[in-house]
Parts: sequence; C-alpha cells; structure tokens
Amino acid sequence: MVLSKEALDENAFRAVIDATCYTTGDIQTKICEKKALFPFLKK
Repeated sequence: MVLSKEALDENAFRAVIDATCYTTGDIQTKICEKKALFPFLKK
C-alpha cells in the first residue's frame, strides 16, 4: 500500500517496482478519508 497526497504515475511506479525484481499486480486508487480518533466522544 502506498499513501500519497498526489496521484502516482502508474507507469513510473511499475518501472521502479520491476527494477527491484518484484512484480506489480493490480493498481487501485482510492480516496482515503481521515476519521475521528474517538468518534464515540462526539455528541
């Protein structure tokens, strides 16, 4: 998993991973929303 504030260049990302002798599988992009630390304390 890679967390980034900006979108990653998929082709460049695959090239870097492939250069380390690993293979990349599916690449998915999701928006990560920060949640409250203790939501049950909110009224």
